[in-house]
Amino acid sequence: MDHDQIAEHNVVERYVLGRLTSEEEERFEEHLLECPECRLQVEREDDFQDSLHTVAAEEAVRAAAQVGAIAWLSRRRGWLLVAALLLLAVLPLWLLRERSRLQGEIGQLQAELTHPPTAPAPAAPAAPAVPTAPAGDPAEKEKLRAEIAAQKDANSKLSEQVARLNRPQVNVPIFTLGFLRGDEGTANRVALGREPRWIVLSVELPPETAKSYRATLTTAGGKTLWEGDGLIPNADGTVTLSLDSGRLEPGPHRLRLTAVDAQGRTAPAGEIPFEVQRGAS
Repeated sequence: MDHDQIAEHNVVERYVLGRLTSEEEERFEEHLLECPECRLQVEREDDFQDSLHTVAAEEAVRAAAQVGAIAWLSRRRGWLLVAALLLLAVLPLWLLRERSRLQGEIGQLQAELTHPPTAPAPAAPAAPAVPTAPAGDPAEKEKLRAEIAAQKDANSKLSEQVARLNRPQVNVPIFTLGFLRGDEGTANRVALGREPRWIVLSVELPPETAKSYRATLTTAGGKTLWEGDGLIPNADGTVTLSLDSGRLEPGPHRLRLTAVDAQGRTAPAGEIPFEVQRGAS
């Protein structure tokens, strides 16, 4: 397999996304063992796909926040099915629009991956290169095979996450989080299954609502798991956000709210503790 074939058939992108046949994958991996330039292109493509996943996840959260009426409907008896159907309608439409927007960026970045920019010549003579292991060194080849295997595993997980983002969302669990009063203790509980899926959090607001809110989700130890702004209050005094439950580990978490007024000034609006529990399903 030579560079012309690799560029013509988009082998690097198809390899990262797990779309090569077994024969093509084996031939390309043998090529990778001998070609540092293609290994660099695989690393760039993998970073690019990771960025796409991050952007898609963050944009999906913002899209779900705009359908806050779902949480209001779900709190009324008999409207849970309507809420799930509304979410099913909105998220796939957004995903199609987002995919169309990203296609242009994909083409541009693929061109850069296929023809990377040439580094400028140094002003002074370069220092002697450090000798590297010869291409036929068994130890070096074994190391590269291990790196390729690890990369394939990471690509497989990334493909699963992207596929989950593109599937229609049905029967989405909705959890209500409220400020604790008196001796309520850890009254806020989020019971999740073992498999990651989209969930919706309906978050109670303080009595004096602001124009919009910023939300920061952290572990009990203070590690930030997610942060987003532009959350608009609903008619029932809540804001809603949607996220992949795979971000949440079992144990205590905190959701910190920051009020943002019309002039962009911010003020703390309170913290809501909740406990994440993982079930058998």
